[in-house]
Amino acid sequence: NDRARYWAFANNDPYLSSHKGEYAQGYAVYSPWVHRLDFRYAHDFKIKIGKYELLSALERAALITEERIASVVRAAVHLDLGEGLLKILAKSPSGSTYDEIEVDHEGDGLLIAFCNRYLMDTLRACGTDRVKISLSSPLIAINIVPAVPEDDVEEEYMLLPLKINPATEASNNNYN
Repeated sequence: NDRARYWAFANNDPYLSSHKGEYAQGYAVYSPWVHRLDFRYAHDFKIKIGKYELLSALERAALITEERIASVVRAAVHLDLGEGLLKILAKSPSGSTYDEIEVDHEGDGLLIAFCNRYLMDTLRACGTDRVKISLSSPLIAINIVPAVPEDDVEEEYMLLPLKINPATEASNNNYN
């Protein structure tokens, strides 16, 4: 009989036997609940770059990305990292822009996209002339910190990238 089996189970369970007639709390058997959060970042790509040099290239890209087409702002800028160069790419129906900046970097090549305005605002907020950008994949948030930590500057910025559509990216990879 199901009733007898239930009560046999409940009477043998320490939590259920001490809470008869009460509502059982979700996951109460596992209490006290312990939260272990690991905020370490395992970044595979690290870029050290001059903040103002990158901002200048992004401002030129903003001429293309900030265009309003049918009340929609096209705001994506692509960053292509490889072979000691960071390529800043933007394309819209009115034109395209392409810049290259020499960078110190660790890791393989990578193509990632951002909202140009958010990336520029984040760089402007950073209080040093050189920044270190760390990331692990094109779909994970990047960290932007001062390239040379200063005693009085304790800042770290995170920015989420935009997802790149592979179908449209294949047709947009010609920026010149």
